[in-house]
Amino acid sequence: MSAGALPHIVDFRGLAARGAHVSGVLPLAKLERLSAVVVEAEGPAEVDVQFERDEAGRYIAALRVNMSVKVECQRCLESMPVTLSGYSRLAALWSESQGAELPTDIDPLITGEETDLWLVVEEELLLSLPPYPLHDDPNCVLLADRAMPEVAEGTPGMEQTRASPFAVLKTLREENWDNEP
Repeated sequence: MSAGALPHIVDFRGLAARGAHVSGVLPLAKLERLSAVVVEAEGPAEVDVQFERDEAGRYIAALRVNMSVKVECQRCLESMPVTLSGYSRLAALWSESQGAELPTDIDPLITGEETDLWLVVEEELLLSLPPYPLHDDPNCVLLADRAMPEVAEGTPGMEQTRASPFAVLKTLREENWDNEP
């Protein structure tokens, strides 16, 4: 198949039986769950899938995905570029019980006659997202301090304006002492 648009619904076992190779691109607009957690994509996902049957007769797909996106830095809340890359070897299974027999380097994919290839690609991209994206730049903290000075505790040159969380309790205690007979 060509390197144009990636096919959506495929016959996983049929492609593996023929030893087919599928590659293509998939835009972020087709990946709803991924688009909900990234700021934007710098291009479509590049996908390469080699289908085959292994020595045990299993239907296998070697999946490679690559996509450049922008995510929100969890420290300064500015967008930052991240390259999502993933590789998986997947075995098409009819039930979860078959997954116990797989070697550790092959992941199970429970699927029927047809497989939603876009969903498989999206799962791989979601798994390759960093759990807490942070800039490598040491100035990232300074940007966060300027954006939210109330959390800049101990930063030289910054006034500490945060009130004590126990100030309310102190006020209540003083009021109670004053009202006692």
